[in-house]
Amino acid sequence: MPVLSYPVLFSLNASSQYAQYFWDFGDGSPGVSTLDPSVTHTYTNPGPKYVTLTVTDVCGGGYEVWDTFVDVSLPQFPGTNDDWRFFTGVNGVIDTSDFRIVFPNDVVSILYESPNGTYFNDPYYVFGNPVIGIPQPFLPVPGAWVDPLNPGFFPLIDGVTPIGPLPPAPILPGGNLHSFLVPPGLSGQDLMLQALVISPQAGNGIFGTSDAKVIQFR
Repeated sequence: MPVLSYPVLFSLNASSQYAQYFWDFGDGSPGVSTLDPSVTHTYTNPGPKYVTLTVTDVCGGGYEVWDTFVDVSLPQFPGTNDDWRFFTGVNGVIDTSDFRIVFPNDVVSILYESPNGTYFNDPYYVFGNPVIGIPQPFLPVPGAWVDPLNPGFFPLIDGVTPIGPLPPAPILPGGNLHSFLVPPGLSGQDLMLQALVISPQAGNGIFGTSDAKVIQFR
């Protein structure tokens, strides 16, 4: 199900080859013409959308149309008033897939932002958390869970501690992007990333989010 402000992948799985693909995402945005049967789109308003794809054959004469309904939902991040986005990705591809496999010398990227500026001045941490391969019903990622008795959190990004005489790194307009080179020796470990923001706008003074993606080291 598409989520508001998150990129969603549309793809046509067909045996025939077509010369051109024209996508109408049903949200009033301009249609997109591609030469590839896959495209990504980010919705900026929630609710049901009627998506159509028109394809032209290689001779330029005939065409076919596919259509479908999608329901764009609001992100559910407690305490954030939905003004928070947190993504991870590998080698420059930041997406919402559930799993990513990485190897030594790959680059893991973390992108987080407060689109409307709600949390620009609030301190924050970004943590890594090892993942155990035992299914638990409360986690949306099948076959993975965070061990509550031995969480093993370790900080990756510190937005709380001053940098010498300078204040902590703020959350910038347009978001903060950090990249980490994967070292050797991590094969067999799985990791999930989480963000913790210390904010008086959260009911308990702090909220945590995750993109629920497991990064598997090979």
